[in-house]
Amino acid sequence: MSYKLEHPYSQEELNNFIVEYNHKKGLRIETFLNTIKTTESEEEILNYFALEPWEKLIDGNVINNTKEYEAQKAQEEAMRIAQLSLTKREVFLAIYQDKTITPEQIRAQITDQEALIEFDYAEKYYRGNPLIDILGQALGYTKEQLDYLFKNKTFQK
Repeated sequence: MSYKLEHPYSQEELNNFIVEYNHKKGLRIETFLNTIKTTESEEEILNYFALEPWEKLIDGNVINNTKEYEAQKAQEEAMRIAQLSLTKREVFLAIYQDKTITPEQIRAQITDQEALIEFDYAEKYYRGNPLIDILGQALGYTKEQLDYLFKNKTFQK
């Protein structure tokens, strides 16, 4: 839920607004400069808004931006997971504990030469590497199970 501090306000009211909604409640503070025209003059006033992460301020109006916000968060999470890495030992130990499959048995299933080089010489395996999905699928793991492995260094029981 958004909050708005409308003009006129004192400096103390502005400070209290920022402390209450930004510092205490963690909302994002944005401003909107509004020009008020009267028959005699123009006056510019600055209104302050405290917004939830999924809200967006457009032309002084608060817009529910939930769909875009959730898509952005999902993309950020996918990028974070893609950067997770495990050592070869951690990967092989987790697979062995889960399925009693040895590294040699896994290696025997790899027919692509580039994948074989990657398998043999990588110091770490990164979740975002397509080889992980290919090997995981060959071993019967879903993407979600592989994500869990890279987050927890083990498979979910």
